[in-house]
Amino acid sequence: MMTAFNEKYPILQFNDLITDTEKDIQEGRRFLFAGTIMAMRNPRGHDDIVQKNPVIDSAVAMQYLSYASLLVDYVDEAYLSKK
Repeated sequence: MMTAFNEKYPILQFNDLITDTEKDIQEGRRFLFAGTIMAMRNPRGHDDIVQKNPVIDSAVAMQYLSYASLLVDYVDEAYLSKK
């Protein structure tokens, strides 16, 4: 994620990366994607997670899906960098 969305030499970019605001958006989204992998995917990919309360766990799953939908929308907006 840190390489794919890098501000200086991105693989995918969300805007033209000219203004400070555009660079901030690129950097912010880069950290959103990287943080998502670290906080949401990695624990479940590397540890045995025990579900304790099906009602709470299903609500959290819906929140994760909503968040993932937002990230997918961001990727849909992105385009291959020419840098």
